[in-house]
Amino acid sequence: MNASPPAGHLLSGVVVLDLCDNLAGAYCARLLRDAAATVLRPHGQPIHIEDGGTGSSSAARDALARMLNARKEIIADDEVAAAIDRADVVIDSATWSGYDAAGAFAARPGLAAVTVTEFGLSGPWAGRDGGSAIRQAMAGSTYWRGDESLPPVMAGGDMEQFLAGAYAAAAAVAAVRQSRRTGMGDHLDLSLFEVTNLGLTTLGPTLASMWGKAGEDFPHRSLQIPAIERVKDGWVGLCTISARQRQDLMLLIGRPDLADDEALSYAGMPTARSAGVRRAIEDWTESRTGEEVIDAASALRIPVAPIGNGATLLDNEHLDARGFFQPTGTGLRQPGAPFRFHPVEPPAGAREGGGRPESSAPVAAGDPDGTGHLDGLRVLDLTAWWAGPAASHLLAAFGADVVKVESVSHPDGMRYSFVVDPGAHQWWERAPVFFALNTNKRGITLDLTTDRGRELLQELAANADVLIENFSARVLDSFGLDWSAIRARNPGLTVVRMPAFGLDGPWRDRTAFAQTIEQCSGLAWITGHPQGPPVAPRGICDPLAGIHAAFACLSALEGRDRGAATGVVEVSMLEPAVIAAAGQVLAWQLERRLPERLGNGHPGHCPQGVYPTADGAWVSISVRDRDGWRALARQLHRPDWLDVRWDSAEARRAESERIDTAITGWCQRHDAATAVARLVAGGVPAARVDGSGRALRHPQFEHRHFFEPVAHEVAGTHPVPGLPFRSTTFRQPWNRRPAPTLGQHTEEVLHNWLGMSASSVAGLTAAGISGTWPTNVDAVE
Repeated sequence: MNASPPAGHLLSGVVVLDLCDNLAGAYCARLLRDAAATVLRPHGQPIHIEDGGTGSSSAARDALARMLNARKEIIADDEVAAAIDRADVVIDSATWSGYDAAGAFAARPGLAAVTVTEFGLSGPWAGRDGGSAIRQAMAGSTYWRGDESLPPVMAGGDMEQFLAGAYAAAAAVAAVRQSRRTGMGDHLDLSLFEVTNLGLTTLGPTLASMWGKAGEDFPHRSLQIPAIERVKDGWVGLCTISARQRQDLMLLIGRPDLADDEALSYAGMPTARSAGVRRAIEDWTESRTGEEVIDAASALRIPVAPIGNGATLLDNEHLDARGFFQPTGTGLRQPGAPFRFHPVEPPAGAREGGGRPESSAPVAAGDPDGTGHLDGLRVLDLTAWWAGPAASHLLAAFGADVVKVESVSHPDGMRYSFVVDPGAHQWWERAPVFFALNTNKRGITLDLTTDRGRELLQELAANADVLIENFSARVLDSFGLDWSAIRARNPGLTVVRMPAFGLDGPWRDRTAFAQTIEQCSGLAWITGHPQGPPVAPRGICDPLAGIHAAFACLSALEGRDRGAATGVVEVSMLEPAVIAAAGQVLAWQLERRLPERLGNGHPGHCPQGVYPTADGAWVSISVRDRDGWRALARQLHRPDWLDVRWDSAEARRAESERIDTAITGWCQRHDAATAVARLVAGGVPAARVDGSGRALRHPQFEHRHFFEPVAHEVAGTHPVPGLPFRSTTFRQPWNRRPAPTLGQHTEEVLHNWLGMSASSVAGLTAAGISGTWPTNVDAVE
């Protein structure tokens, strides 16, 4: 065996060629470089950044491009052909002349090729240039965000590009792993459109189907209660997910009579009493400073956060304590890597070898009956809600045997969220987000407050490749696991930990959900209408953390199998989100100004917005250049707009109010379908603003079979999004089995993994250590 690479150099020896000209692909390559791969990039390939949270600062966009390219090896354009021949991974955006990913993969089947484009390489929208406004409108994102009294609002800052980069990086490492095991890599065709649906709709199409709203504009626009609230000295973010948190907040503000009001539900759907509940919260927060609200809420473990932006993030006490921002040679500070690896040397007397022996023989890559790139990998999944399950969901989709551990007294809290009828039989099996995030997994229940439950967890960990959890930092240690014993039996175990704020720092023990992270990371700062409050994008920080964790986990496994140390992978929810807001941080340092909230506008495109139509719908229009503007002028029969004085976006922005009035008047004379058809036929980027239920039937999604029907024994059959790429070597659906019912596979898994008999498992049930029915079913919502 070769000498072990330095600890933490997980992908040392892997060569990556970065041919991308979009932010997502460049960020994918940056992540691979963070894991110590060698990344080559041609000198002649620019990165086109339309926003990236930089606002109108071209200097910040240039700095963001430099950040993405940091520590990559720049090669001459005439060296690219040779680099393609020697690279393990090639990432492209279908724009590098002379490179065809499908052809390169056919010539070198061991290659891991990833292509990142707006809509994917196939389908009726393939090759179109959409942009974030159009993608979000069609994907179901814009429709449901914001105050229902205002136009729907898109998520600002192109944040979905960072999620796409994480997906691409995870897929690349999965393909590298498959290539090393079988000799067959993969060509993965990634769609930013599909990533947008995954990251910015909270699995809305599955929700719509389970609520009987498939094909409709659903869910409707709303703000969660509580959300971002005004305080004496600015804004503060509150978030209550569990019933206990909601009750504690109402007690805190002196309104125990509202503690069980359904207006506070996680689903965030408006009720008749929503306005009154919101006013009660506002009365309390507006009479206090942000620090007073944060201290009071934190004392009750209610998720709370200051509203971060490019200026405050640099002085954030927690990020500072963790040394997250790193100095550069230009004098700027920029984010470090979004994950950390803590190597753990095996104890004396530990079993020799890198990891647990494979549980089954490798399946030949490309075999349609195989289970994918990660066949034979065992994952013990202690995660809950969304961020952690998103990580294990990707591993399961790629073929890992993922065993989800719950208990009858504490099932995954996502089982109780967004349920249409809490009075239905086994209603906790009908939760749409749980339904979508836990496909392909096997589910068991163990009471970890008992000695026997903990013993079984340790035995399972000794037979796993990966243990993954997303508790707050203090919880896993409270289980009393004997890590030295686990390491002695299984020195190859990789542990993935996903506390919201990391394993150290002054905020380590704070609770947080995605909304909390969106509020404090800067992502909410750039979302919302001008002059209005920041608005949480609602959800993206969960998959953003989860897919980063899956990438880091696969990188650690690859390092282990190449001879590196095993250990603990740490991925906080906060740090990947701050990277997605890095443009703000750079803009503040360079120009001492923050990007503004632009509603549905864009700092460089004009006009861009959503406009009401005659049938009560909305149309998104994004004019990105002179050609688009002139096409719009012709469609609206405005020959005066063809004058050269209108050719620059700056000139149009000065008259934006007048232009928007004219566009609104035209749109209100047509229904949405007619308006979009005429605009698109005339060369104007436009799309109907669809709710998730309608987005489910978008022709591009349908062509690429993005939504897959999943049949569940309790909940019925509903569409579930797959992974956002098409694979050349894996031809099965990404969602092959439904999410498990509570404890469904306890006997099966304990027999498979530990050799336990059926009677022994029955004894666990009799003792209350395992089971299939929540013990607190009467207490949950």
